[in-house]
Amino acid sequence: MTGPDHYRMAEQNAGWAKDKEPGSDGERYHLAAAQVHATLALAAATAHAGITLTLPDGSDLAADWNRVIFNEEGVA
Repeated sequence: MTGPDHYRMAEQNAGWAKDKEPGSDGERYHLAAAQVHATLALAAATAHAGITLTLPDGSDLAADWNRVIFNEEGVA
């Protein structure tokens, strides 16, 4: 799973948590999952910050980050 994938999952889990009853196990589960994915997305972004990576031909990693950053996939 890439950093952008983790970012998307964090937002998705946060949305699912919002649909659960406050204080319920479901809400707590999705909030915890959102936090884990957000932390992993941050770690991935930090690992790439300030360094120049040579990505393999056909790599969509930079494009994936741009789609997430600029909300091009309709993510809240």
